[in-house]
Amino acid sequence: AELDVVVVGAGAAGIAAARRLGEAGLSLAVIEAGDRVGGRAWTIRHEGLPIDLGCGWLHSAERNPWTALAPDLGFTIDRTLPPWGRQFRNIGFPAADQMAARAAFAGFEQRLRQAPAETDRASDLLEEGGTWNPYLEAVSSYINGTDLETLSIRDYLAFADADTGVNWRVIEGYGALIARAASGLPISLGMPVSAIEADQSQLAIVTGSGTIRAGAAIITVSTDVLASGAIRLPAALADHIEAASRLPLGLADK
Repeated sequence: AELDVVVVGAGAAGIAAARRLGEAGLSLAVIEAGDRVGGRAWTIRHEGLPIDLGCGWLHSAERNPWTALAPDLGFTIDRTLPPWGRQFRNIGFPAADQMAARAAFAGFEQRLRQAPAETDRASDLLEEGGTWNPYLEAVSSYINGTDLETLSIRDYLAFADADTGVNWRVIEGYGALIARAASGLPISLGMPVSAIEADQSQLAIVTGSGTIRAGAAIITVSTDVLASGAIRLPAALADHIEAASRLPLGLADK
């Protein structure tokens, strides 16, 4: 039977979409290529302790939708602010150097805000031979998941201006929270999508387990997967694939 909507991907975005669609009374299916839900959110337990292997912080936590949802799903928010501005065990970074490094970062960010319109590469705003340039590169890899040469000034400032600076943790695990939000949804695991074909007013979602027909599809896979061509999409969406190819994922290692 034809469904109203098929959601491709059971990460946070796919789960959120499916919850909203279900609340609206639409018929739907969520199909996920992997063997678990949550996408880049993944909590494991080690000797009884939850460990987030993926995303771990509720950023802009006081207005993050997951903060409001967590108590409803039986999860606890730790509102202790992270100690990111304090040196661990005083391991050889004198206070004067810390102040100088912070001043260098503040100056660099100010130059980003004053950058001429024709530049969008953050590394263009480094001071030639600047003492703290390696520090700025390290901080960029930590904050942005990429180096300054490939960092978009506009993207960075958009994030910096939207971020409230409040970051909290989910005691039982952020990944566990997102997985719990998927409870009761019609999710099929181990079902990669190879193509989505448009036929008049209907879509055919082609998987290794057969073809699903639906009136609409929501594709929540990463930009890297979209750009790879792993899912063949209608020719009319070529501009979306082009856009995805220019927005690669960064890598923020824990």
